[in-house]
Amino acid sequence: MKLSHKIGKLTSAETFHRSGRKVRRLLSPIPLRPLLDKIDNKRLREIQQRYASSSENYAKYADVERWLKRHI
Repeated sequence: MKLSHKIGKLTSAETFHRSGRKVRRLLSPIPLRPLLDKIDNKRLREIQQRYASSSENYAKYADVERWLKRHI
């Protein structure tokens, strides 16, 4: 890991834009409840049951509330 590379990333335009998006989301969050209300709970339970015993560990993605919070 090069220190100069890390410092360069701090001054990049991409870092500036990402930081701006993060601040906007903190100041004006997207409400989670309306999104969760649109989910077909019966179908979600079917998906959760189907992947609960998956050896590929896909069941973690069926935790919809957690992943929506993370990616909004």
